[in-house]
Amino acid sequence: MIILRNIIIIVILSLGINRQVDAQLCCTTGSASASSLEVGVTPENSLRLSLGHEYNELSGTFEGSKRTNSNIVGSGSVQAYTLQAHYGMTRRWGVTLSVPFVKSSRTFSGRNTFKASGIGDLSFLLKYSLKPLNIATSTEIAIGSGFKMANGSDNAVDDGTALNFNLQPGTGAWDFMLWGYFYKTYLPSGWSGTLSALIRIPGTNSVGLQYGNEIIYSVVVNRKTTEFTQLSLRFKGRTSSQVTIDDFENPNTGGTITFIAPSFVWNPVRLFSIEAGIDIPAFYSVSGTQQALDFRSFINASFYFDL
Repeated sequence: MIILRNIIIIVILSLGINRQVDAQLCCTTGSASASSLEVGVTPENSLRLSLGHEYNELSGTFEGSKRTNSNIVGSGSVQAYTLQAHYGMTRRWGVTLSVPFVKSSRTFSGRNTFKASGIGDLSFLLKYSLKPLNIATSTEIAIGSGFKMANGSDNAVDDGTALNFNLQPGTGAWDFMLWGYFYKTYLPSGWSGTLSALIRIPGTNSVGLQYGNEIIYSVVVNRKTTEFTQLSLRFKGRTSSQVTIDDFENPNTGGTITFIAPSFVWNPVRLFSIEAGIDIPAFYSVSGTQQALDFRSFINASFYFDL
């Protein structure tokens, strides 16, 4: 029976492979934890609430580092509406909670469209500031760890059709996360910079599917242009290993993608800010054949409260 089950799994992977990989390099299903990457430990007794929208446009295919003319994996989009809460418990300790609502869409052969939406997996990070930010040093160094919960749906259907894992709002698995952060500002020049990284070690869901290990990293250069505005330039990357189903690797998942991401921040009052920008893919290196991410746009509104 075990041999028969493994043969069936291999056949399913072979028949469905192109529809299983088309969003894997874009983002991890159901996850919003990456958006908390560039936020350090919130000041003591302060609360930062952020509401953001991210749109990922996908079309065409990549083989290795080369874009092909084939459209065999179809086209689609992934959207995430994310509510985040960042709270400073003490001068050194803080927490971040991320709650996403995910909408995914895929179109094959120009006519067959599959959609799914729902609450994604919640993420929680506990952060510790090794070097709290202050005027004297203008530097912050922080580390953290946390987890991504398995609360998002991973068995959504569309008009009676069971959807592949990359269309599901959630992963159905608990993940462990490690986080690192460095911030430096150069007063009174208006320049500042951030280095941050998140490592995600995924668990396995109830059907034996496990996402690959993932590293998300970011280098940000900021320039305050006026009293109320700031320009930022990010160099972002995501590296992930292959998805496995009952220890069988999906050969068309995993790889590396890097972005150049300009953005604009408007901060009209001390307790409110808006940031909007776009991620432009600069480099791909994928395993097998995967759907290409054409661009990603994002907008975030943040509100700050002194408690």
